Order: sequence, then C-alpha cells, then structure tokens
Amino acid sequence: MRLCSEPGCGRAIPDSARYCAECKQDSTPKQTGADRDRYRDRYDSPEWRLLRPRMMSRDPVCRCPASGLYDGCECGGMCDRLTRVIDHEVPASHAIAECAAARGDDGRLLWPFNKFAGFYLQCNLRGLCDRCHAHKTMNDKSHVGPWPSVVAAWRVWCAERKK
Repeated sequence: MRLCSEPGCGRAIPDSARYCAECKQDSTPKQTGADRDRYRDRYDSPEWRLLRPRMMSRDPVCRCPASGLYDGCECGGMCDRLTRVIDHEVPASHAIAECAAARGDDGRLLWPFNKFAGFYLQCNLRGLCDRCHAHKTMNDKSHVGPWPSVVAAWRVWCAERKK
C-alpha cells in the first residue's frame, strides 16, 4: 500500500495505483516541470537547438507510447496529433547517469568528453503531442523497477544505421 499522490489527500491506495478513486476523477495530468528546470541549460544548449528540429522532422506526428508500459492515455496509442514535445523515452536523468558510466568493449568510457551525452541520444527521443506527453510523464513518475538500457538501445540504433 502507498499514499495517493494528490497533494493533501493521504488516502491509502494499492502500490499499482497513482491516485485514489476520488482524486483520479480529475484525469488531466499535472506536470511539474522538474526535469525541465533541472536540465534548463541542456534544453537551451546549441546541441539541443540543432537536435530538436531534426527530431521534429523525424516524428512530425505524435508517437504515443500508450501501448506497452504506458497505460491510461486516452488516445490508446492511436494519436494523430502533431508533435509539440520531444520526449526522452527513458527520463533524461536516468539516461545521463547510464551514459556517464557506460564503457565500450575495450573498457574505456564511451562518452569521456560529454557527461550529458545521454541527454542527446536520438534513440531515446521521440515526438509527442502535449496531451500524450503529459500522460507519459505522469506514468514515469510512478515507474517502479529498472528502466530499459539507453546504451543497449544506442548500440542497436548504431548497428541499424551501418546497414
């Protein structure tokens, strides 16, 4: 059991839930922007200003993750709205930490000169509309267990590009 995530509620709910039945009635997700604030300098960086338009071109229509790990999005994974947000599939903080420690086959760091390399991995980015991004972010906040490896995804992505 855990407490409802609505500020001031305090009702006990199952571990698998985020809100109690009373608080869930307002199903509009509320984003805090904490990661946005924490990585403000990354979002304002020259690298991001070059990468964001490339990702918007790659994903012009929302790539909603409602199927699989992310349940509850009202579009059900069939969203047809235009992309407005470039989302980190695995949250930026986890991607940055994993990439900062990642080593190649030779034992050397993969990204020795960029401690924020995980922030910019294209294989960890996708375009979402505002509504799907809000639902995905709320699901991220209640995530339990390990995140998928962004380094493993990067290696697959690199292998596919070589073909």
